[in-house]
Amino acid sequence: QSAADFSVESARGAFFPTIDLVGKYTRTFDPAPAVKTVNNYAVMLRMRLPIFDATLQPNLDRARADALQKSYDRQDTMLSVTMGARKYFDGYKSLKIQVARLEARVGEASKAQSAMQEEMKAGLHTVLDLIQTQRNLISAEQSLADARYMRDMSAFNLLATMGDLDESAFGGPAKTFDPSVKMF
Repeated sequence: QSAADFSVESARGAFFPTIDLVGKYTRTFDPAPAVKTVNNYAVMLRMRLPIFDATLQPNLDRARADALQKSYDRQDTMLSVTMGARKYFDGYKSLKIQVARLEARVGEASKAQSAMQEEMKAGLHTVLDLIQTQRNLISAEQSLADARYMRDMSAFNLLATMGDLDESAFGGPAKTFDPSVKMF
């Protein structure tokens, strides 16, 4: 947008008069024996007024239209980034709550499995009951892992939208490609 605004000022500047400083130097040789060379110096000011140049106004109008479009693009981008950041932040907050609930569910399923093992040793339950509690624990752990992944992806998307995503978000410096290391 700044570049487009500068183009408007540049196009507007084409309407101003221009003044040129023109210098002229000539040397002539005189065949008379008393004077051999004559040097003439002249400095002139030349002023041009772009009154009848038909290309100036369309160029200015085009530059103004470009600047206005860039302003609209900037506003649209800001709105889009703001909406994206809000969406990812809301998603992050809800997924953070979901992760906390699933962590509690995994803790309860783990306690249920331990209790089921003790009750099975006492003869109160069958192996099928123990397998069902193990299946419930595995399901809860898988749901927790999925929710953590979604929460982390939402956080990364939020950081990327805000422009703050760098290698420290991944727990250290980014790995770079080293051509000297053989891959195969």
